[in-house]
Amino acid sequence: MTLYRRRGDHTTPLQIKTQAVRETGAALNHEINNPLMALLGNVELLLRKTQDLDNDIKTKLKKIHEAAEHFRKVTQKLMSITEARSIQYPGGEAMIDVEKSPKTASPTQNS
Repeated sequence: MTLYRRRGDHTTPLQIKTQAVRETGAALNHEINNPLMALLGNVELLLRKTQDLDNDIKTKLKKIHEAAEHFRKVTQKLMSITEARSIQYPGGEAMIDVEKSPKTASPTQNS
């Protein structure tokens, strides 16, 4: 991606920002997806052995599974953003509002 404007290029700063967000989302998805799927798969296998696990362990495994699923969904949402919108982050920094930024519909995307 080229972050500068060429003569005659009508790319807006918002389009450049949005493309950067989508590329970052794709990189995160690529680099994190394999270990994340291994984590989810192993947690699911452990949860199938519910008779062998005490309730505390089952509860903790379910929380791990929920957190991993949330992370997977966030990376998918980053890749589908069509207009990056920012919000104020504590400390004065801006961050992409993943939930409120418009996104493309995707058959694999679950909210």
